[in-house]
Amino acid sequence: MRIEPPPSLADDVLVGTIGFPMNSWPFRTAGVAYDVHPAWFGRGIATRYCCRAVTDWAIGLPGFVRVQATTLDTDLASRRLIEKSGFVHEGTLTNPKMVRGTPRDFHLFARMS
Repeated sequence: MRIEPPPSLADDVLVGTIGFPMNSWPFRTAGVAYDVHPAWFGRGIATRYCCRAVTDWAIGLPGFVRVQATTLDTDLASRRLIEKSGFVHEGTLTNPKMVRGTPRDFHLFARMS
């Protein structure tokens, strides 16, 4: 089996998504979430092009005072990405979500305006 290298950014391919699936205007907070295709892991795409820029934009909006993010407790790459994007670790959430049928811990991070 021959494994093809991933396309370059010049190929206009979708390599991931980023957005705010959770926000609260009354509390002036937003939660950022992102996904990157595994073929693009480790290239700094989410850090350089997404997470910091999108968070800067959200904090720059009139009214948003907090953007938060969570990472699975074992996902060190996501933790590094979030920290490089200026987020501060606030604590650990015990079993807030099921992952493949098992309750798992998540780290909570935030950036304030």
